Amino acid sequence: MATFVLTHGGGMGGWVWKFVRPLLRDAGHDVFTPTFTGFGERIHLLSRDVDNATHVTDIVNVLECEDISDCMMVGHSYAGTVLPGVNAAAGARVRRYVYLDGLIPRQGESIAESLIVGAEAKQSAHQRLVGAVSFTGTRKGAVQLKDSALRSPTYESPREQSEPACTGCVRGGGTDHHRANYVQQ
Repeated sequence: MATFVLTHGGGMGGWVWKFVRPLLRDAGHDVFTPTFTGFGERIHLLSRDVDNATHVTDIVNVLECEDISDCMMVGHSYAGTVLPGVNAAAGARVRRYVYLDGLIPRQGESIAESLIVGAEAKQSAHQRLVGAVSFTGTRKGAVQLKDSALRSPTYESPREQSEPACTGCVRGGGTDHHRANYVQQ
């Protein structure tokens, strides 16, 4: 079985994985859910000295102190910025990195800059979508997507990808189960 190290996003803590931990453990996996310094139950350690490098050290220390090797390292949201530092410091202990809606700054880009770029990309996508909608007039509030919206250069539907994104897409149910990943309900 595998060993998972699940790292949390900003404003969270290891507790965020409380529903995932038992599922993985019941399947026979080892699971570690450390909390970054200054987050969650470690909020009392927050200071001006705590930064991304501190969080890298947090995870590297867990890998070393627990003697974890050949693990699956999952980074959610903000933790995506921590994983490259973990790779540089202890990459030999990690078999695979998984970015779960992870923030991935470009080299030399600050976390704040990557958040702005991400927000601008979302705004641009929103503007393209708004431009692709026309009111049909058949029902009050009814809208219809123009064909160009379905062929955006920045989006491939799961059925157009060379490899399916998930088994749901292979089954042909590719819209509803993906919607939950992108739309707050």
